Amino acid sequence: MKQVCEIYVDGVLLGKYEYVGTYDGKSVYQPIKKAGKKMNSNTKTVNWSEIISNLGRDTLRGFANGEISGRGLYESALAWGGSAEVRNLLRSRGVNEARKLARKALSRR
Repeated sequence: MKQVCEIYVDGVLLGKYEYVGTYDGKSVYQPIKKAGKKMNSNTKTVNWSEIISNLGRDTLRGFANGEISGRGLYESALAWGGSAEVRNLLRSRGVNEARKLARKALSRR
């Protein structure tokens, strides 16, 4: 498993670095660069099975179809304690990408 270090200054992500080993007893990191993509502060995968089972298919379908806003989805997730998963999804991917991923997840499950 890769170790990743994120550097923040005043709450703004400056970059991500991957651990590559040690040199003279000090940890060595190299920058992670994704060509053509904006670096996200959270690149974790989303546990869609958990979100669907706890939120319900109807709520997630409403979000995917644009009937429920991102804030509405987040507030629904607060009720079952899974708001961190939903919040990370919305913050790292944005509402439009989250809607697209929700449609994809619903079609596959």
